Amino acid sequence: MKSKTPSQSFTMNTEMVLPNDTNHVGNLFGGKLMQWVDITAAISAQRHCGRVVVTAAINQVSFDNPIKQTVWLH
Repeated sequence: MKSKTPSQSFTMNTEMVLPNDTNHVGNLFGGKLMQWVDITAAISAQRHCGRVVVTAAINQVSFDNPIKQTVWLH
């Protein structure tokens, strides 16, 4: 298999934080963020190696700032 650079496997994901993704004060659930991270990482890893991948471990996660619900402007 031909080797790839990390930039060839780059993946960016954009999500809207909707009410169903937030707690009672309008902040994104940490578990929802981790789900999005895991899906995006899997896409990138599969692009890189060309095979099915799984998440074996995540070493550390730190939630330093709240992520607020998307504001809709009319």
